[in-house]
Amino acid sequence: MDHRFTITPFQSLSNSHSGKVVALKAISSRRNTLTRDYDILLSASEDGTFAFWDMDTWNLLSFHNVQTIYNNDDPELSINCADVFENIIALGLSNRIQVV
Repeated sequence: MDHRFTITPFQSLSNSHSGKVVALKAISSRRNTLTRDYDILLSASEDGTFAFWDMDTWNLLSFHNVQTIYNNDDPELSINCADVFENIIALGLSNRIQVV
């Protein structure tokens, strides 16, 4: 896998999230491996959306909105930060920390 700098991810991200992107994290789709083979990119935006991207093709794998996931109709619910620990994703929301 060759991960040279390319403008493609930025173009895709800017067309998917309507707010500022607050986190980009590389993660692995494989569990319990001795070597890290990061093949998925997590992007999180202050607009309350997060997405998963294939790092080989930069195609969108899935797109989510925290308001829909948590049945919250608060239009102010946003993502302030995100991090990944092993294969656990933590979103710092405007009103709490949520593990995905």
